[in-house]
Amino acid sequence: MKKLLKKINWNNVRLLLIAGLALFLYAFSNHKNEKRAISQIDVLFKGKEEHFVTETDVKNLVNKNFLNTPFIGKTMLDLNKLEGNVLENELIKRAEVYLTVDGKLKVDVWQKQALGRIIQENSTFYLDEEGQKIPVSINFSERVPVIQGKVDKYNQEQLKQMLEIIREDEFLKKDITGISIDEGGSVLIKSRINNYDIVFGRLEEIDRKLKNYKAFVEYTMHDQIDVNSYKTINLKFTQQVVCTK
Repeated sequence: MKKLLKKINWNNVRLLLIAGLALFLYAFSNHKNEKRAISQIDVLFKGKEEHFVTETDVKNLVNKNFLNTPFIGKTMLDLNKLEGNVLENELIKRAEVYLTVDGKLKVDVWQKQALGRIIQENSTFYLDEEGQKIPVSINFSERVPVIQGKVDKYNQEQLKQMLEIIREDEFLKKDITGISIDEGGSVLIKSRINNYDIVFGRLEEIDRKLKNYKAFVEYTMHDQIDVNSYKTINLKFTQQVVCTK
């Protein structure tokens, strides 16, 4: 018996016991961690400062699967499903839901960007940066050009292109408040800064026409011309700007 005990490598036994204890503690800790309740839900809005949706809106979407559950444990969470819940709001473009080690549920939210507000006979909605219609928000009204008249699948992409150019240009963004499209597809633009109407014509050569308009404004400012004496500024002819008093 003594010979058998001498043959045992007690260092190996000690290492096995330590490893076994470590595995037990890890399994116990992991089991305990999975049973922990979610301590807090934090919502972080990414990108734009103004919010179409509120923190409460997002939390309600996250919590809707647990309305009658007093305890929300980590094992009860399907993060992909929670992200899907958040994306049910048509004003949200992207969402990421994840857990932190201290038991907090984090929700990062990216909202859709409105380029223009379309007002039609029976509906009002925004046109977003993807060229899609999105609902207006009761929480915040985006300061974007108001579009009236004929907006359909045939001119929606061109309209989006125009609105993108306006958004990226500081002068145009401040000056252009309204866009009207008649049944024939001809566009009339309203200026915030001046009293005239801008006859744009069809949604063609959009970039060139808007550059012509900016060049006209710069010219009148340089030569101190009173533009308020004009009733219309016609941009239909891409080689020139025609003004009517």
